[in-house]
Amino acid sequence: MGIVEGGYQYPIAVPTDPAENKIYENNAKAINSLLGSLSESEFIEVMQFNTDEAICDKIIHNYEGYSQVKCAKLQTLKIPYETVKMHSDETISSYFL
Repeated sequence: MGIVEGGYQYPIAVPTDPAENKIYENNAKAINSLLGSLSESEFIEVMQFNTDEAICDKIIHNYEGYSQVKCAKLQTLKIPYETVKMHSDETISSYFL
């Protein structure tokens, strides 16, 4: 399991144990990669988080939304798709375009 999936608990002080220090560094690298790839408006929304898991969760919720929002989006897209039909004055090629 990666750091993002499992979360990360910040130590009180910088770890001296090599294994713990490696995990600490990996979390810092993950946060740096995530924050470096965001636009300014996205960065503002996640800058208060200090773990990569929290940043990823916020990004996922911003782009995918919560399950209720996903269902609502799907319904609004589904209605025009199901009701599409060719008009009598349309050609087949214009209909498919």
